[in-house]
Amino acid sequence: EMTTKGFLDKKSMIKKIEAAKKKYNIKINNNSMVRSLSVSDKQKVELLKILWGEAEIMIFDEPPSILTPAEIYQFLNLIKDLKKAGKTILLITHKLSEIKQIADRVSVIRKGKFIETLNAKTVSSQKLAEPMVGHPVDLNLEKIKKLPVNDKLTVMELKNINYHPKGFEKEIHDISFSLKSGEIVGIAAIEGNGQSELMKVIGGL
Repeated sequence: EMTTKGFLDKKSMIKKIEAAKKKYNIKINNNSMVRSLSVSDKQKVELLKILWGEAEIMIFDEPPSILTPAEIYQFLNLIKDLKKAGKTILLITHKLSEIKQIADRVSVIRKGKFIETLNAKTVSSQKLAEPMVGHPVDLNLEKIKKLPVNDKLTVMELKNINYHPKGFEKEIHDISFSLKSGEIVGIAAIEGNGQSELMKVIGGL
């Protein structure tokens, strides 16, 4: 229906896209180039493709894993809008907060085997975590006592570290930090931002 005399009917296409955007509250500029979009907006483009095909069942595999907290909030609201429109959603995730916020039922799989199906609205995060890991877990992180850090003893220090593989752009840019005795330092980044290369540099690989 989107062609006229063998050519794409862009006006009809845009009209259909705008209708889907309005119905599901998707905000994105039609004139943007995909390569210039954020990860969140690229996901919206993929979702519009699915809606274009009028799919009734949608499967999402860890979709918020590379989004910011604000983008995750927007995405989960979008999923709720899709549900209200009568779509069936299968969301694969390991994040208990997302399951509690959005799911009706949750089926637990561990080591490739189905364990059980629970009511996501009534099951506690504690009871949901147990079948996921295979034993009782304590989710109360406030109980964990931090051991003292020896600020006077530096066990590792990086100064202005760069990694520039031959034929590629720099994968690590000017990294500096120190590690004290008894200290835990977290490296926070989404996949592909140099954390794996950094670990290999530190390990001498």
